[in-house]
Amino acid sequence: ETTTQFNVGIDLGLYQNRVTLNLDYYNKQTKDLLLARPLPGSSGYSSVTENIGKVENKGVEFNLTTINIDKELNWTTTINLSANRNKVKKLYNGEPIDDIGRGSNRVMEGEPIGVFYNYKWLGIDPSTGDVVYADPNKNGEVDSGDRMVVGDPHPDLIGGITNVLNYKGFDLSAFLQFSYGNDVFNGSRLYLESLTGGDNQVEDVTQRWQKPGDITFIPRATSDATATANNRRSSSRFIEDGSYLRIKNITLGYTLNKEWTSKFKVENLRIYFSAQNLYTFTAYTGLDPEVNYAGDDNTIIGTDFFTYPQSRSYNLGVNLKF
Repeated sequence: ETTTQFNVGIDLGLYQNRVTLNLDYYNKQTKDLLLARPLPGSSGYSSVTENIGKVENKGVEFNLTTINIDKELNWTTTINLSANRNKVKKLYNGEPIDDIGRGSNRVMEGEPIGVFYNYKWLGIDPSTGDVVYADPNKNGEVDSGDRMVVGDPHPDLIGGITNVLNYKGFDLSAFLQFSYGNDVFNGSRLYLESLTGGDNQVEDVTQRWQKPGDITFIPRATSDATATANNRRSSSRFIEDGSYLRIKNITLGYTLNKEWTSKFKVENLRIYFSAQNLYTFTAYTGLDPEVNYAGDDNTIIGTDFFTYPQSRSYNLGVNLKF
């Protein structure tokens, strides 16, 4: 792979550097991108990794640090924001890499890497209780030609806010992290709202369609294999807004007075308590919007499939320096 990058930025310090601002614009062009090129089944292989792609990443990064109070109480705030726009510009013969992962991610020209390419869910037919899907090719049936871009796992904006306060021997820091505008495919719901199989079902299935005229978002329960397969089809029904604001870390500490610690030949003694992943504000119905069942895969993005959430943890510690 070969990457060419252009950057331009500005650094500002105002009010005797009580306010510092960093703004950077970048444009990164990568060619000969390593991707899995599909192969015909007769070859005995499904794909081969080759230098077949060209992708563009461009965006802005913003960082603002302010010293709000600089007296006996010291209070500093840092805000960082990042907006990246990703686009696939070229693939082998223009052919997309399709149906990747459980969320049907796709790599295709003109779109960000790993967009969700699937059937568009229109709701539940109140007369039958079956799911209705869009039919953009107008052939009167739901087939592969009706699939379309139904979501984007890439956020419009990510960032964080950090506040640090110091007062006499006490110190307090709080870090908030956020993501805005990204979609998540909640693959767990394919099973937990299926009304079939051996999986436990979520409470939402109690609102399933039961008689003509019912207005709901859960299809009918049925033993008909064809109807069941249609109603639990992977589609935009399971794509949710993955935006969130998370209290990522809070730490409270106290450093003992050096006049007292020096009596015990201790240069520095600090006691602290910290909490990670304390709380997440989100409309996402899964366990954690900041997950991906495929790890750091660069094409299977934004997919949750019974993925274990990030743990909430508490720590009590001592920093001791002789």
